[in-house]
This record gives sequence, structure tokens and C-alpha cells, in this order.
Amino acid sequence: MAYGLQINALVAGNALNSANAAAAQASERISTTLRINSAADNPAGLAMANRLKADISSYNAALANINSAISMNETADTALSSIAALLADMSALAVASSSDTASDDDRTNNQTEFSAYLAQIETIASEAAYNGFSLLDGSNLSMDVQTGINAGDTTSLTFFASLTSDLGTTDSLSNLDVSSASGADTAITVIAEALTTVEGYQAQTGAQANVLSYQSDLTTSNITTHTSGYGNIMDADTAAETAALAAAEIRQTASTAMVAQANSMSKELVSYLLSSYLN
Repeated sequence: MAYGLQINALVAGNALNSANAAAAQASERISTTLRINSAADNPAGLAMANRLKADISSYNAALANINSAISMNETADTALSSIAALLADMSALAVASSSDTASDDDRTNNQTEFSAYLAQIETIASEAAYNGFSLLDGSNLSMDVQTGINAGDTTSLTFFASLTSDLGTTDSLSNLDVSSASGADTAITVIAEALTTVEGYQAQTGAQANVLSYQSDLTTSNITTHTSGYGNIMDADTAAETAALAAAEIRQTASTAMVAQANSMSKELVSYLLSSYLN
């Protein structure tokens, strides 16, 4: 009989300990909203979650790089569009000055306006910059952008020498003069060459924009996927944990009653044995 009571007390105690542990775990998960709060909860799961978390941070850094590259590329493209528009205006002035119907005063006025456009192109090309990097003065013709999370995951961006001394094939823009018919004829040819060059540059910035847009979408998708995976491992199911806590509390109550009953029965047995011995 005594052995049986000891077994009952042991079973009741184990049940209470188990209920207490379950209640504590559910309470912690509800409080932290995390399913894994220490390595002891799930060593393999925590290791995987930590790797996903590190990758998420790296992907976010890569996305920031991509966004900077997009802004840099857009800065160059906007400047090139302005230069192309000025070249079109300069072409019109050259055509006007090349005609025998243009007077000397007309050509002088055209040259004044022409020189102003040249100065604007020079300013645009020399001042087009992003984050301290000049983009169209020829000092930074290429840059490697870290667009992935592994070594070597880079994208190269190309930029261009677009000062007035750089544009033109037969001659450079900086040497042009439309104050004479012959000078205007030369200007028509050189400006057309410069426009072709600038249009090629714009095609390059357009292609770079497409590549960067794709990389931005891909990286954003990777962040979403990894974040979801991290959440599946780490995030607690609050509803399920609340139900588990309620069930554990019921078990605690029942187990506490079982322990109390077992202890009471043990005391009665001891009193009975002592009474029998003394009598």
C-alpha cells in the first residue's frame, strides 16, 4: 500500500511539473511573440533563423546600393537629356547662320546665343554628380555596384565624358563658331555627331535603368521570401499558445489536487502505522 501511494505521489508530481513547464513556455511565447526564445527550444531552427536574419540584413544593404545606383543613373540620364535639348537648339542656330540669307548681325546674335548654350552644356556636364561622384566630366567612367549578397555580385555602371571638348568627332563643340557661314556649316556636322554620341549615352543609361529595376524587384522579392521564412520559424502562433496556456492551467489545477490528495493519503498512512506500532 505504501509503495502504491509513493507511485501516485510521483505521478502527480511529474504531471504538475509538466503542466508548470507547459504553462511557462506558453506564457513566454505569448509575451515575446516568439516560438523560439533560446537555443534550447529548437537548436536547428534557431540556427536557420539566424542565417535568414543575416541574409535579410545583407539583402537590405544590397537594395540600398541598388537604389543609390538608380538615383545615380537617373542623374546622369537627366543631364544627358538636357544636353541633347541644348544641342538641338544649337543645331537650329547653325542652320540659320549657314544660310546666305542671314545677315552679319543675325550671325552675331546667333553666335551669342550659341555660346550661351555651349556654356550651359559645360556647366551641366561638369556639375552632374551624385553623392560626390562626378558623372559626365570623364573622371568616373565606370563604377561597380554591389547588388547581391555574395562576393562578386556586382553590376557595372558606365558614365561618360560629356564636356564640350569631349563631344564631336570631326571637331569638338568647344571649337565651334556660327558667326560665319563656313563656321556654321562645320557646326552643323559636329553637332549632329555630338547628338549621335549623346543618344548613344542615353541608350546606355536606359539599359542600365532596366537592369537595376530588375535587380531591385529580385532583391525585394528575396527580402520578402526570407522574412516570411524567418517568421515561419520564429513567430509564435498567439491563438495556439493562448489555447495551450489555458490547457496547461487546467492541468496545473488537476495536478495540484492530485499531489495534495497523494500527500494527504501518505500522512494518513503514517499516522495509521505509528498508531499500530505504539499499540
